[in-house]
Amino acid sequence: TVPALPEMNSVEGLDLERLLYRAPGMRAAEENAKAKEQHARGDAEYTWKPLITFGAQYGRVSPINNVSDFYNLHGNYNTANVGFQIELPLLDRVRSAAARQSLMDAAKAKADLGNIRLEQAENLKKLQRSLPELAAKAELAELDLEIAQSELSSTTLQLHGNTGKPPLTPKEEAAAHLDERQKYLDLLDARLQSAKAEVTFLRQTGQLPKWLNLASAGGSSGQAVSP
Repeated sequence: TVPALPEMNSVEGLDLERLLYRAPGMRAAEENAKAKEQHARGDAEYTWKPLITFGAQYGRVSPINNVSDFYNLHGNYNTANVGFQIELPLLDRVRSAAARQSLMDAAKAKADLGNIRLEQAENLKKLQRSLPELAAKAELAELDLEIAQSELSSTTLQLHGNTGKPPLTPKEEAAAHLDERQKYLDLLDARLQSAKAEVTFLRQTGQLPKWLNLASAGGSSGQAVSP
């Protein structure tokens, strides 16, 4: 049920800048910088925009307890108030200071975004360059395992005297078995490191969900190692 990882040569020639913008971390940093910039623009425009407040109130005086004896209501027990308030915040020092603070925060967020973009791009390029190297190490480990398995077969034949050479001791056969198992473990580790690097590359470039969705489409796992 695990989809196969893409081939190593499929990552060559990719537009890293375009993939970088799709990474979750970069998108979060961009949205944060955009929010800071919009906040600073809003605080800067506050000084030159009047504030208009509208208010309305309705009330009804209860006619009980002979309230008309104390107030000349002329039989009208309903009251209503409507009003407008216009403010021109030209001398609002608090808002002016907040606008300057917001402007500095926006500049800092923009600078941080640039630094994050450069750092992520460099890390992504390093990771991309490491993929072929890790794949080559896995191939070499597979060749070493094949050589160790051949040597183990030869050692087993020689142990039983079927090669015309002096027979070997059980200790030498055990050493050959241990060497073959170690080469097998080295191969598993090399393939694991290569797969981890590929998954990290897919995650940092925003391609991980697409790869995971292959599982529902019947994707198969990569090549297996026979013990």
